[in-house]
Amino acid sequence: MLLSLVTFVSIILLLNSIETTLLEPAKRCVPTMSVRGPCHVCVCSSEGIFHCRRKECQEDDVLRNESKEDCQPNYLYRTDNIFCTCSSNGYWESKNCEQEFHYLQPKKGIYNHYLRTSVACTANQYFLIDCNLCRCSPSGIMDVTLCTNRYCSKGHKADYCAYGDVLRTKTDLCSCSDINYYIDRLCIKILDEPIQIIPTKEILKLDDIKKAGPVLRAACNKDDVYEVNCNKCFCKDGELVCTDTVCEYKQGDLKVKKTNEIEILPELKSVCQPGKRYRYKCNICTCTKDGFPSCTTMMCLKDYLIDMKSLRGVLSSNGLASS
Repeated sequence: MLLSLVTFVSIILLLNSIETTLLEPAKRCVPTMSVRGPCHVCVCSSEGIFHCRRKECQEDDVLRNESKEDCQPNYLYRTDNIFCTCSSNGYWESKNCEQEFHYLQPKKGIYNHYLRTSVACTANQYFLIDCNLCRCSPSGIMDVTLCTNRYCSKGHKADYCAYGDVLRTKTDLCSCSDINYYIDRLCIKILDEPIQIIPTKEILKLDDIKKAGPVLRAACNKDDVYEVNCNKCFCKDGELVCTDTVCEYKQGDLKVKKTNEIEILPELKSVCQPGKRYRYKCNICTCTKDGFPSCTTMMCLKDYLIDMKSLRGVLSSNGLASS
């Protein structure tokens, strides 16, 4: 009985300390863009985040970082159940991420003459320029920073390839599969022209990442534990719910200020601001459009202890309490 009570109390304390803190990153990377580190290779998926695969660590490179930055600023990186964000200064948001990735840098490429021209384009439309994918900027001007940066070599679909490689032939654009060969499932048909528009739905076909829905929403596994920077996360009703620990930056141990503090709701019948989130005891509430809170229904530790105390009082008054 005592063990069950301790377990129950531990679960309640855990649920009482978690809240959703996984925020959408400020920037989406260009699909098929790749970055590499001493222990990982990462490729940008059609969702606009870097999916990373582990490789054998090159010990000599772990401590060597020729760049001033650890990672591409404001992007989100994922490997298995670990999510890491890169600050606007190009450093990992937490020491945990620094220990996991060390650093990730783009492979050196060569911009060809097509990429040097700034021309008008349809905002957010994808273009294929030689073997590089570009996303037109929201302002409607082609920006080379929104393009992959690959040297376009000649090759065949039967050639051996590595994760992150992309091949362009006269009729196909292919990404390398997990068996290190180009396969038709990861190829799209293209025109024999140096510059052309690529429909967004075609970009999805180049992505070898198993689709799990939007990464910041549904499709988490309720049996798995996730890490977001320095926080532990669990799956609740299809969404990641995380602890809200303030992470430490690599440089100077700068702390991130909390920007998602939740206001305490004094009473369950209180009038609230529509759309705003509140905390009532150990439960999270969302204010409806009518101005009333809709809350989760977890049993709170404080209420549980009060109920136990009342129950003991009743048993004692009836001479049933245990000695």
